[in-house]
Amino acid sequence: MDYYLDPLIYDLIYDGGTADQWRTLQLLAERFEVSADGVWLEPACGSGRLLVAAAAAGIAVAGFDREPRMLEFARGRLPKSAQLVEADYLDCATRLAPQKFAFAFNLVNSIRHLETDAALIGHLDQMAALLAPNARYLVGLSLHDPATAEVEEDVFRGSRDGVTAVEVVQSVPPEPGERSELIVSHLTIERPGVAPEHRDTSFSLRTYTAEEWEGAVAASQLRIDETFNLWGDRFTPVGGTYGLYSLVPGLVAE
Repeated sequence: MDYYLDPLIYDLIYDGGTADQWRTLQLLAERFEVSADGVWLEPACGSGRLLVAAAAAGIAVAGFDREPRMLEFARGRLPKSAQLVEADYLDCATRLAPQKFAFAFNLVNSIRHLETDAALIGHLDQMAALLAPNARYLVGLSLHDPATAEVEEDVFRGSRDGVTAVEVVQSVPPEPGERSELIVSHLTIERPGVAPEHRDTSFSLRTYTAEEWEGAVAASQLRIDETFNLWGDRFTPVGGTYGLYSLVPGLVAE
């Protein structure tokens, strides 16, 4: 079973990074002077873990996801005022119009699930239509460096109410000339009184060199304004690094 269809397990796996990600979002929102009474939007919001943190800080929140089970799980944790909509990257403006948002964020490479540059550009155009004046769209992306790419392994773990989930993730870079990174997930779930459950799944993420990413953004109705590291410090991402890109409405690409 794809763990994205299992909201509790998904939430456990990624909860370890929530506090640090939330602190960075707060820091950058202050730096961007995001309107205190504006609504924050999270595309592909999943289990709603970051929206929960924002709502707890008194921020009005909204999110969309294409998986109904994720939205149901998120609704159970958020105030009734939270706006959650079933939508995907390419129809979000239609589903959320005419509302405008003061701040939007999409972290940890989620945007790389879009399979083509054309789809990415289409999504950025959708987001441009949803941003209020002076609003920003913060995108977290790991750049690809074909010259140094190698298989990497990460471990994520979380535990809550007696349920423990441990995920070992292997990232296999694409072959030369290709742009599809293979992600292989080995998941172990332990529940009281039952034998451990093992799930193996795999999926692909589209890769972007700095030039490919910058070119795709330039072809959209957004532009890169500033870039930051995980902690919200300004820096210039290079191949093989993860960065947070502040995107703002720009001139319509020709």
